Amino acid sequence: MPVQAYVDPDSIHNPASGGIAPATWFTTIEADFRSITGRVSARIYNDTTEDFAIPGPTTISLPDTDFNNGMTVGSNAITVPASYAGKYLIVAGLRVTSIPSAANFVAIGVGVNGTEVIQEIPARSGATGSLNTFSRAFTYALAVADVLTLRVTTSGVSDADTEVTVTMPSLAAFWLSP
Repeated sequence: MPVQAYVDPDSIHNPASGGIAPATWFTTIEADFRSITGRVSARIYNDTTEDFAIPGPTTISLPDTDFNNGMTVGSNAITVPASYAGKYLIVAGLRVTSIPSAANFVAIGVGVNGTEVIQEIPARSGATGSLNTFSRAFTYALAVADVLTLRVTTSGVSDADTEVTVTMPSLAAFWLSP
């Protein structure tokens, strides 16, 4: 955990002599607390089935929070908090439960600030393969305020086919190091 060293530019905020701690002490205490209780991390998910229009990419709805240890969650995304840029373990998953027969593939991607940084093809159409559960874990360097999202895209779908169904999508991020 990045722990900030105490710096007292005025030499008057010494808690031993009854001085008032500077605002940076909160960051130091927070970093020490996180190093003891667990890493900065969060997991968001959706416990219902979701249909999305094709071809995409479509950001998957992740309105529920499983756990949140110091990250910003909301709007179907996880955002890297201040002081915690660095390497993260990112874990994404979902099950494709229905796809049009004309689909060549359904691809699941993890986006950072709207750009997919990794993409996986977990399922093919009924004509060319079977439905699958997608699960992917990888490490990635993130900056402060980077936003993670889970996205779905299809290819080779006719205009007559209109949606793909997924269930139990989730996205998690665990801070590893600066």
